[in-house]
Amino acid sequence: MERYMADLKRLADRNDLPEGARWFDSHCHLESILQRSWRGGGKPQVTENEPQVNLEEMVSLWPKGLDGCVSNFAFRRESKPGVPAEWIWIDRHLHFFEPDSPIAGKLWFTIGLHPHDAGNWDASAEQTVRRLAAHPKCVGIGECGLDFFKHDRSEAELQLRTFRAQAMLAVELGKALVIHARLTTQQNKEMFLQELKRIVPQTHPIHIHCFSDSLAYAEELMAHWQNLRIGFTGAITFRDSERGS
Repeated sequence: MERYMADLKRLADRNDLPEGARWFDSHCHLESILQRSWRGGGKPQVTENEPQVNLEEMVSLWPKGLDGCVSNFAFRRESKPGVPAEWIWIDRHLHFFEPDSPIAGKLWFTIGLHPHDAGNWDASAEQTVRRLAAHPKCVGIGECGLDFFKHDRSEAELQLRTFRAQAMLAVELGKALVIHARLTTQQNKEMFLQELKRIVPQTHPIHIHCFSDSLAYAEELMAHWQNLRIGFTGAITFRDSERGS
């Protein structure tokens, strides 16, 4: 919090932000924050220094100027042994996104299947995505896509099958397509672009999160899809350009 407020003051002092500028998190994972299911969530630095809170308490702690977030629910499998999956979490906490919830005005979500969980796409998964996508606070399908940084290229067809199904669903339902793409090679990039161009119209909204590729690749994406947005994180500061989340 102290670092956040100091950064706001620094930007204001330099006049780098327009008057009245606000902050919005376009891609987060509320489940992993609250259940501490990310890789470092169980470390002493977290467990001994951060109080356990529920969703309403966490939102009340957000700093001034943070208007809300879009939380991605992209795993059907359990987050870690004994911890409910993201899909189960959103079903159990959907009441926080309803109009009568005091924090609903700060919460939106997406639903989909991450490439790490691509093997769990089936007819039942599609039904779940369709059902949750019908909720008025659902703004996108995903995050979905391809990941060859943590997965072998031999999984390409499995990941492609799951990605294609979700991309077509996003277009059918008129929801933004939220993409996770860690492609590692030029061949993979060309394959991904070919699939994306084949399925997704040029006017369809796309959000590519945690971008860590080249400027040239970003320009190619933006030149084709007029409603495409690219999200950057601290991953762009890593020496290895293929690292990310």
